[in-house]
Amino acid sequence: MEEKLKEGGFRIDRERLALSRNDARFFGTLDLQSAVAPGVTLAVGVRNSLDKSLPIGFAAGARVMVCDNLAFRSEITVRPQTHPVWVGSLRRSPLPAPS
Repeated sequence: MEEKLKEGGFRIDRERLALSRNDARFFGTLDLQSAVAPGVTLAVGVRNSLDKSLPIGFAAGARVMVCDNLAFRSEITVRPQTHPVWVGSLRRSPLPAPS
């Protein structure tokens, strides 16, 4: 993921990563340095599992919530059916400023 973010022109400012369920489930958030508006940066949430209990997931936006029960929410959510060309399209389509 880090490589794809760099290819899209994004830089990671801070990572918070964790494992759960006997290290079979991974989740985390990445705060990015790239500003989309004054005072607004992007964050990325990720989740996946080795035990196949849930599909890979990705979320991005001005705020991202990834809970330890692996629920996550943000302005953009990518499901497994979505082709991973999200970095380029995210760069071309800025998010609306938060209200």
